[in-house]
Amino acid sequence: MEARLKFAVALGAALVLPAAVQGADYFVTRQGNDANRGADWATSFLTVQRGVDALKPGDTLTIGPGEYPENVKLHGFGVPGKETLIRAELAGTVVLRGDRDVDLDFAQVPGRRFVYIADCKMDVLSVHEVDTLTNLAPAADPGALEFGPARYWHDAEAGKLYLSTSDFQPATCHRYTIGVLRDHGVDMLQCRRVVLDGLAAAGYRTAVGKEGLLLPTSGFMLHQTEQCTVRRCTAFFNGSGITINSGVGGRTDQPGEGKGNLVEDCRAFANRLDGIVAYNPSGETIRNCQSFLNQTYGARFYGGRAGDAVCLMSDVLAWGNPGADFWTKGGGLSEYNEAVLAERCIALRDCNFGNFQHGIIGGRNVYRGDRPHTIILPGEHEEFHQFNDAHFADPMNFDFRLQATSSFRQSGEGEAASGPHPYKADIYHVKPGGNDDLDGLSLAAAWKTPSRAVARLKPGDTLYIAPGRYAGDLALTASNICIRGRGIEPVVIEGGLRLAECRDVSVERLQFSGPARAIRGGNIELANCVLFGQSVEAEQVEGLRLNHNLLVASLRLVGCSGVILNGNLHAAAPAVQTDTRQAVRYSSYN
Repeated sequence: MEARLKFAVALGAALVLPAAVQGADYFVTRQGNDANRGADWATSFLTVQRGVDALKPGDTLTIGPGEYPENVKLHGFGVPGKETLIRAELAGTVVLRGDRDVDLDFAQVPGRRFVYIADCKMDVLSVHEVDTLTNLAPAADPGALEFGPARYWHDAEAGKLYLSTSDFQPATCHRYTIGVLRDHGVDMLQCRRVVLDGLAAAGYRTAVGKEGLLLPTSGFMLHQTEQCTVRRCTAFFNGSGITINSGVGGRTDQPGEGKGNLVEDCRAFANRLDGIVAYNPSGETIRNCQSFLNQTYGARFYGGRAGDAVCLMSDVLAWGNPGADFWTKGGGLSEYNEAVLAERCIALRDCNFGNFQHGIIGGRNVYRGDRPHTIILPGEHEEFHQFNDAHFADPMNFDFRLQATSSFRQSGEGEAASGPHPYKADIYHVKPGGNDDLDGLSLAAAWKTPSRAVARLKPGDTLYIAPGRYAGDLALTASNICIRGRGIEPVVIEGGLRLAECRDVSVERLQFSGPARAIRGGNIELANCVLFGQSVEAEQVEGLRLNHNLLVASLRLVGCSGVILNGNLHAAAPAVQTDTRQAVRYSSYN
């Protein structure tokens, strides 16, 4: 009896223990109040900083959709044995902003061709031309604006903002935001095991005091952090996008205690310096990220490498970064090193990285070293596009998986393929001059009829439809497939779209002349499509996502749940008709 009692007590303790050690949950919303206790959505905090201040190691902070005009600091927080999570309720819908939207009444300065002026009483720390992803540079005086594009000068005393646009067109042709907050968006110093998930940071470009060389004002700054993660985050219009500095200070000869940090599934663009950078790296990893159209660099390891742990970039796409898409520089970084590695990465401009394996390089690489099985793209413009079009699935939209006819395929079993993606027979093509009797695995052997093509797809397949006009409807019942327009020219389906009992299906970059309808199913996405038909309907669909589409007719929802509507243009009113308001989980920027 005593033994049974001891066993029962021990079992009960084991069952209770997980609940005892589980961290607390806190919540932030735009409708909250910092005087609340933040323990649920009904009592949520208003600011992210208040939510962060409430955390203890192992806790979770969930942030509701919206824009949060604030700086967030987390210093000396965390322990190695507990992971703390700071996350968006819905990834990509939480934006920390150091800038403000402005609607200024610009007028051309008399006697000047390219200088525009507007009343602006606010403090101006930076100016961003949003529609062209351009950071305007400060000028010494308003006269200098006449001789250079993308510059600004603020007369704080008179409350006047002068600028020249990026393309010398009138300022009324563009949209601007103005930086108003100093310091980083998220500033983490000496933190342990903290995860940032699904957040965005924009407009943080100005330091409080003098900016350190390796501590640029950033959307996300991780300084001397250990085993921290930035996941599914976006950074734009900052000094730098996502910055890790594992050293003590702002110099390259100051190694610190930071190590083992991770940046994954993130995007960084239109930042002044770097998209993603790890200074004084010690076992840092950057993977599955995109860094593009930054003013200087895409992705970098810089400074002095500390310790023996591998510094890794994997599956990173970088393009349009004038300084270089990839760059390593400093002690233990500049020369070839097996422990400083880029694998399956793509650079469409210069790539200064010694150990670059199974990648694609579109510019020069000034470093000597092994680049086994890396594809070097041609330099001439016309040859560049012809080469890419012949070898890759959809290079204009950055899908660099191989076509069946590519010479970079692995030659046999056990042979290594060139480039980041070994060939798999799961990508099919349709073009106006195709032949439905061919295998469809390359543009040269493309099918002709989209309706016949979709009937042949298997789970896991992708179908690319080349630009042109195609007769008939696109109707399918399928799971786990992608149907995409190829390239950037219009792909017009002259019939409608019908998805019946589909799951995990995405349709992208297509125009439909007829009605669009989804009936039963789940996890269905339409992105960058034009729906010209007189009806757009979804019935009994769980997890419908419409992103950046143009709809001529009203969207009608019946029996749906978990619907996400983001960045769509609606030509009809009402834009959405639904049998219950609970059908739409998130709707914004429409």
